[in-house]
Amino acid sequence: MLADGHIPWACEAFSGLQGHDLLQSPALVWCWRLFMVTSFSSCACY
Repeated sequence: MLADGHIPWACEAFSGLQGHDLLQSPALVWCWRLFMVTSFSSCACY
């Protein structure tokens, strides 16, 4: 996955819109956190 400057605001918008659903589902929270870690650790965001 090629990450650019859109990732931070897109993740923030998704979290804001889906935050309630994320908090209601531990499995979904785990998947979201895993996605965030792999997205940001693999990108060259300098």
